[in-house]
Amino acid sequence: MGRKAIAGLLAVLLLCGMAGCGRANAPPEETATATESTAEMTSNDVVIWTPEWEETRYMEKAAFAAGAWQNAYAAFLREPENYKEEDPCHAFGFVLADFDNDGSPELILVYGDGEQGGSLFANIYTYRGNVRIIGQQIKMFYKLIYLSTDPAFPGVFAEGGRTSTFSSNYWTIKDNKFVDVPLWTNAVDWETHEMVYTELMDNKQLIAEADRVTSLYPNGIKYSKIDEAAIQTILDAE
Repeated sequence: MGRKAIAGLLAVLLLCGMAGCGRANAPPEETATATESTAEMTSNDVVIWTPEWEETRYMEKAAFAAGAWQNAYAAFLREPENYKEEDPCHAFGFVLADFDNDGSPELILVYGDGEQGGSLFANIYTYRGNVRIIGQQIKMFYKLIYLSTDPAFPGVFAEGGRTSTFSSNYWTIKDNKFVDVPLWTNAVDWETHEMVYTELMDNKQLIAEADRVTSLYPNGIKYSKIDEAAIQTILDAE
């Protein structure tokens, strides 16, 4: 969903809120802010979850080192205890995306709850001779996931939101760490009831690529349901 579409949707939501069908007096929802910088990309990169590669959370019972990433992810997904979160949140879909152009895709599990539906957060795993978690409970706020076909932008763009705040982020791996880069927010100012668009970084190329892929694929990447048929497609992947 591009910024123009979001601006239009925000206008509708704002009018609904002022008419009594929304949260006209509610505070804006939480948005990402830069808290730690990394070198080379931009000064606003945010490393939000950085375990050592020896991290074995959820992996005590499983040893996947004998196979390639296809076998490892298939075995991982066949055991729901490996990725179980507290109720009512549950993993309802997954996406494979190569975050660092190393030939082995990362596994994104998308979680929601039965009452609200939609994407609430994601857990992200990588394969390094074993399945290892590198990003846990990454907030999504009902975002959709988009993939770039340009190898200069490995990883994924996550864009969307609800009610009063929309935002765009770029997820990738840098120096063996998961990096969440906030790109922009488009939110209602509750004092003026006006929409305010704010860019959160100075990398114009990255923002432009986010706009391009969200315009090409307005509905985002379809999540694969976690079932045996989808797991078989992983095993069949080259």
